[in-house]
Amino acid sequence: IWTMPLLASTASRVFREHPDWFVKDTNGNPWIMPGWSPAPDHEWVCLDATRDDVIEHIKHVFSTFRKWGFRYFKMDGLGLCLPDGVRMDKNATPVSAFRRGLNAIREAVPDAILLGCGAPFMAVLGIVDSCRVSLDTSRYWMNPFFVDIPLNCDPAPSHMGIREVWHTTLGNWWKCDRWFRADPDVIMARSDNAFYTEGEARISAAGALLTGVAITSDHLGRITPDRLALLGRAASLRLRDARPHNWYHDRWPMAFTGKVNGKDAVLLINDSEVEITYNLADYNLQGPCEELLQPMGKLENSITLPPHDAALVAVI
Repeated sequence: IWTMPLLASTASRVFREHPDWFVKDTNGNPWIMPGWSPAPDHEWVCLDATRDDVIEHIKHVFSTFRKWGFRYFKMDGLGLCLPDGVRMDKNATPVSAFRRGLNAIREAVPDAILLGCGAPFMAVLGIVDSCRVSLDTSRYWMNPFFVDIPLNCDPAPSHMGIREVWHTTLGNWWKCDRWFRADPDVIMARSDNAFYTEGEARISAAGALLTGVAITSDHLGRITPDRLALLGRAASLRLRDARPHNWYHDRWPMAFTGKVNGKDAVLLINDSEVEITYNLADYNLQGPCEELLQPMGKLENSITLPPHDAALVAVI
């Protein structure tokens, strides 16, 4: 279930009934910030988690959701939950108040999965199970606001294309399964109502192979069998103990070595504009190999990827 657990709109019932529950400015008025919802919910306020009555409210909300059967909680907008305002506890910091609120959620749903989105990474350590490490993705290879492609609608500017989402995930690869389970946002695999190639869909799937999080918004009733199979491979395969093969300061790492089902493997990403041939011996892959993401079958010495494509190669 999608939540914004520490925020409310000024039009909400909780704000009308309990205006004293929220972080205040220096004049004693609620600290109001602009939100992205349409009016009348376009102005947001942040709960003061240093108050015991607010903590009880948060626990009640989440324990109720848990009784209803929810076990996976997406907690969005967390980066907006640390305003530098006035709280009941004058000794609290924005971070300490924020963590108190999140710990209350963890106590209320100890057996649930907590996903933090838009979160300051260090402030959620030890509390969340998963954390979004990329921007929101969309049905494009690149953000349509920056490239010349036709639009059927106007996606939010924060929604990036597959390429930008992959790059932001790469920028946080070292957090994967060390700080938390890293969430690269949804896999884009469908071919209907989409503006990317099959190879670009494989790059989207590479985010799941690297992080172990495979979520999609694709319509499973309309997706083609080959794209559905790609989703299945993204959900069932995982490159474990992943490390960049080469990591240069002026470029994104595009080859990750690790293991798939205990066998040596390499995840190859070609997001360039030229064809690239990869020699498998360069990645210490000894003996016959097979490509698992497309799949291309048995390989001997090398693999060639066209522009905007990905492959997962493992020793047989």
